[in-house]
Amino acid sequence: MGARNSLFGLVPLDPMPAYLTPLISRGSAIIDKCSAVVYVGIGRPKKADGLQEVHRMKKYFPAGADGTVWIVTISLMALLLLLLVLAGGITSMPAAAAITLYAVAGAIGLILLIGWLAKPIQYEIRDDSLSIVRSFPFSKITIGRSEIKDVRHVRLKSITPASVAVAWVFGYAGRFSSKELGAFSLFATSPRDAVLISAKQNYVISPANPKRFIQDLSGKK
Repeated sequence: MGARNSLFGLVPLDPMPAYLTPLISRGSAIIDKCSAVVYVGIGRPKKADGLQEVHRMKKYFPAGADGTVWIVTISLMALLLLLLVLAGGITSMPAAAAITLYAVAGAIGLILLIGWLAKPIQYEIRDDSLSIVRSFPFSKITIGRSEIKDVRHVRLKSITPASVAVAWVFGYAGRFSSKELGAFSLFATSPRDAVLISAKQNYVISPANPKRFIQDLSGKK
């Protein structure tokens, strides 16, 4: 029959050596078991005959963008670069002045680092939970969907830190308060276009598409 079927036109697949038959059969059986649940789209499994349907929804929403946050962040980066250039480029600068420049540059660099580590990257919706994913490893915040009492769109006009918090640099992270909501945990990049999650405590987040996020988290179409 010749090499009618081939892999990339190089390895003939027909006829098959007899010693490969049991290996192929075993591998095919394993693949059949692993693919018993076939996902169509996101979180829509197709049930195979004789097997229980498994639902494993996972949807990702990136954090939204806020112009003011990025203006502040880029300005701080530019100032840090300028201070480093001045401190390292002016050889006739007095030692005290150079130390001061390096100290200010170090403080700005620390602020940028903390802001970047604390900033939210994305929000994950799963069957049983909502997770807030941040830049810092192992800092994911998970909220059980059974704990969520209400989800709604909010536009916060003014907020104030209620405890240790990061604001304006890469986003917002920590405890804040406002006249509309009182105290809440804010993990967002744009509080003026955000989503309120009412659970054991209030969380405010800012997915890029708030309307779609609320629909998916609420289970509405």
